[in-house]
Amino acid sequence: MGDIRTVHEMANLVRGRRIALGLSQENLARRANVSRKWVYEFEAGKQGAELRLVLAVLDSLGLRVGARVEDDGTTSISEIDTLIEGTSRE
Repeated sequence: MGDIRTVHEMANLVRGRRIALGLSQENLARRANVSRKWVYEFEAGKQGAELRLVLAVLDSLGLRVGARVEDDGTTSISEIDTLIEGTSRE
């Protein structure tokens, strides 16, 4: 799977994984502790989905989220590490 840049792409990933696992929207909703309506709306690409609920759904499907810095040459990896370490202490 490539980079996910939109809610629609994330929704397609969730829907595809749910179907591959043979789960109904209701089954997924129970697993993730969200409503079936929420799953339906998210899979339809509804904007503004609460991140904690998206993460709960991804977790229930065995999917993980990662992030990476696109190197534009202006920030070194050590500078990024320092920024991250400083943030985690606050």
